[in-house]
Amino acid sequence: MIAALLAGAGCGDSGPREVPAVEVCDGSDDIVLSAAAEPGRFIVDERLAENGARFLYITGDCRAFVSGDDYVLGDSYEITLTASQATEVGVIVGLGLWPERYGDHYSSDVADGHSTFFLDRGGLVRCYPWCNNFDDDVLRTMDLRAAIALVRNLGATPLTGSARILVTTSDQPDDVPTWPDELPRLADLARQPGEVRPPSDLLDGDAANAIRAFLASNMDFHRQTFEQDGQKYGVYFRDALPIENEDGLVIPEWPEPGPL
Repeated sequence: MIAALLAGAGCGDSGPREVPAVEVCDGSDDIVLSAAAEPGRFIVDERLAENGARFLYITGDCRAFVSGDDYVLGDSYEITLTASQATEVGVIVGLGLWPERYGDHYSSDVADGHSTFFLDRGGLVRCYPWCNNFDDDVLRTMDLRAAIALVRNLGATPLTGSARILVTTSDQPDDVPTWPDELPRLADLARQPGEVRPPSDLLDGDAANAIRAFLASNMDFHRQTFEQDGQKYGVYFRDALPIENEDGLVIPEWPEPGPL
């Protein structure tokens, strides 16, 4: 009850709205709850973000996957929730009220094209930008960022193993760090300008972990520029999710907003 009231608080004239608790986990391995900011866009705010610059995915067997901090390496976290924890996460994103708002919602105050998607088995809600920024008693309950924070605070652990990488040639004029020769060669992974489109390249566990360890101390944001053999390269890197397909996508094709 407390979480439901907090999720709907601050709606102005609309007033707070209590979110009914909905059972999220159904025992399947299907993805039953998806919420993501800018999914399907290859690069968002310097992030390699095929599955969203920020995201939350929950499967029917209560496995949850969430994005990491806004200003660090493209890290992701996973946890197996209890059924009650998954239900609480659903309350934080307003899941029980989604059917009332399946469809598109636009804010006239936003100039950019940022969008946030909320998908369950019944339909898709899409907002421009964040749903919980709207003065609407339902949309205000749909707080993706709070749900991500809750999942991480419940004990989600960083992903290791396979990763996705995108390397492009760069004309960065400043001095940049040197890419170690013992890591996969950037020239072998690089794409030329105009070739930046999905899918990104999949790295296996050993190569991914070696790059992950190097970038952890050399990458200030989600992208960094490095030099190797006299050529500079932009490097985008993120954890691969166990639930994504061979093209690096959790949801291969998001449906049109509205009821399914």
